[in-house]
Amino acid sequence: MNRQKLLMILVVVFNAITSAGQMEDFYWGDPANMGNPGPGKLMGANFSFLVGTSNNHFYHKDWNDGTILTVDNVLHENIRLRYDGFHDELIAFNVRTNGLVKVDKNTVVEFTAITGPGKVEKFRKLNIAGPGGKQLFAEVLYEGDIILVRSNRIEEYKTSLYKDQLGKLKNTMFLLNQQYYLVHPDMTIQRMHAGRKPILSLFPDKKKEIRRLLRMEEVYSYRIENLPSIIRLLDENDFFRK
Repeated sequence: MNRQKLLMILVVVFNAITSAGQMEDFYWGDPANMGNPGPGKLMGANFSFLVGTSNNHFYHKDWNDGTILTVDNVLHENIRLRYDGFHDELIAFNVRTNGLVKVDKNTVVEFTAITGPGKVEKFRKLNIAGPGGKQLFAEVLYEGDIILVRSNRIEEYKTSLYKDQLGKLKNTMFLLNQQYYLVHPDMTIQRMHAGRKPILSLFPDKKKEIRRLLRMEEVYSYRIENLPSIIRLLDENDFFRK
């Protein structure tokens, strides 16, 4: 074993021991073997950047203050966190100990991240793949009688060889893949795309009414970034009420 590998192992072991011993806000280790953690506690496992994770895996560039709502209906506030969009995991940071934890996804209902002055992003755990599918965190863009969400997944793609900012040779790159979905009151999930046609196809028997409403509100752009305001407009005019 060379010196560099030995040093990395020692750093991982040291971080795990010191963080587990000092961090009072989290339960560490395998959640399946933790038993009853007690009320008001977050559960998770020790996390390290040295094990299969890079900064390119994160949706947010920086750590943000936020909240985590758990399945026991406890709101955990003032948490430093980042969303790992590559693994679809929530990573929390303890400023007292510099310890990191991968929060147990099974215990999370939703979380928020304060990404700027007056800007709060909410992420909710949803079964976008349908019954029996894997649950993932999706950003809530609009919530009324209908909910519009967006998945923000980081995906790795093969490329030709190039040098990164540190001068190292790479043959992969990480890109953001965003997909939009409507969540209906019965929790059925509907994929949404940009364009006027997908909007009109939501209500085939009400196309005239929708066209009239969009003209009245001077909606002429159907780019994907305008989808939240269009869904809000339709919802406020009771199109999603049965």
